[in-house]
Amino acid sequence: MTEDGICSELKSQVFTYLDELRESGVTNMYGAPSYVREEFGVGKREAMSLVSSWMRDFEARVSAGEVS
Repeated sequence: MTEDGICSELKSQVFTYLDELRESGVTNMYGAPSYVREEFGVGKREAMSLVSSWMRDFEARVSAGEVS
């Protein structure tokens, strides 16, 4: 479990999925929670938490120069 109570394995899978979703351009990332809900069968609150966590992580990776 991570500090936000989400399984580390699920979080890793969702982060990979969200990276791919972002690159695909199918939706902006504010619409991503509905995709996470459908793909991973999680509730609205958990999907929002996962996407919020991914956004913070993505911002940190951008700041570190890991992604653009």
